[in-house]
Amino acid sequence: MDNGASSYRRYLNGEEEAFDRIIKDYYDHLVFFINGYVNDYAAAEDLAVDAFSDLIVHKSRYNFKTSLKTYLFMLGRSRALNYIKRRKIL
Repeated sequence: MDNGASSYRRYLNGEEEAFDRIIKDYYDHLVFFINGYVNDYAAAEDLAVDAFSDLIVHKSRYNFKTSLKTYLFMLGRSRALNYIKRRKIL
């Protein structure tokens, strides 16, 4: 198993349904992971969607040196920590 890299390559080559496969494979796990940081399920869902959106908007940032799963969870963790930081300021 390549942890989503081949699906992402197919998506980059024009197969839109390959991205649906990535979401199906990782969405629930990513939300659970993010929720461990923010303790707010609705916010965790929003932050997970933001992480997936980053894959669509910034296609060249993922360099295939790590697994796609690792990259997604890194994005999710970053968004969770930023969310926590913003909540402390307010």
